[in-house]
Amino acid sequence: MTKKTLSCLLAVFACGATAQAQFTEFTATLTPEQDGGGARTGTGLFTLSLSGTTVTISGEYSGLSGNANAGHIHGPSGLFPETAGVLYNFATLGLATFSGPSGTVSGTFELVPKGTGGAYTVEQQIVDLNNGRWYVNIHSLPNFGGGEIRGQLTAVPEPGAMALGALGMGLGLMLWRRRSD
Repeated sequence: MTKKTLSCLLAVFACGATAQAQFTEFTATLTPEQDGGGARTGTGLFTLSLSGTTVTISGEYSGLSGNANAGHIHGPSGLFPETAGVLYNFATLGLATFSGPSGTVSGTFELVPKGTGGAYTVEQQIVDLNNGRWYVNIHSLPNFGGGEIRGQLTAVPEPGAMALGALGMGLGLMLWRRRSD
């Protein structure tokens, strides 16, 4: 096997490893623009950790135009303006009590099958979460009962996966340069 072939294989392997990774950490920055803009106000920041089928979520929001009355994880969907149904209700799960224009969400829950007959399986939920198809939404009254701020949950690559990809690409580049000389 030539050095050039080896370097290409290493680079492909490293890139493939990062592309196929199952992520465990996610963040969502909630803004009014992601929920339609206009007279909406407020911001929020959420983190979500996934360990097997256990979800730990922590977040805070503030500056809403009214009093928060609900908060959820919705999915699966694309980016705004695409919407999706509620998957996990923070109040029902005991993760938040909604009352004023600011607050927190914090706690742990288990992923469970959703939909008729459990058609939206836990496995598919994990795939959709990894692909950025879930979002956090905070609703408020009197004006934005359908949602005031929203943010897509996006994966935070693990440092090890990023390092593996960079190592593979660096080795490939180094070997390619030697071959070119």
